Amino acid sequence: MSMRKRMLHDRIWESDQFAVLTIKERLLFIALITGADDEGCFRADPKHLRRKAFYGDRVSVNQVQKMLDHLQEVGLVVLGVTKKGMAGLHPNWWDYQSLRRDRSKPSKYSDLLVANGLTPRFTIAAQDKRTEDKQSEYNLVKESEDLGFESLFS
Repeated sequence: MSMRKRMLHDRIWESDQFAVLTIKERLLFIALITGADDEGCFRADPKHLRRKAFYGDRVSVNQVQKMLDHLQEVGLVVLGVTKKGMAGLHPNWWDYQSLRRDRSKPSKYSDLLVANGLTPRFTIAAQDKRTEDKQSEYNLVKESEDLGFESLFS
């Protein structure tokens, strides 16, 4: 299991959008931030989110769906259907998150990003390029060892 580190900006507490949310909606929103992939997308299945954000609490699937709908109404998330099912994205993700490109993975919900006029920052091509770069670096080191250059650097 990969460990994601996400940032919550201190301005969240002063946000008008955040202020109109109920306490449960605020908890769900924070869970959506911490559970988002590297592009700011998340699985928007209410049953799944109930387990993630409200495990052991008396919150129904219908309540979670209503909370999701309200988060979308106030503009904190965008919801949609993708090839992988219901998904959502944080429209202001890059204003508050900074991720190293060499450690980031493309979203499996990139079609939702494209449908909303956003360009995926981490594409499969970029991931392949990083793999190629690592392979090239390995080949250079290997070639220098084969030529006996390792003694020059020892």
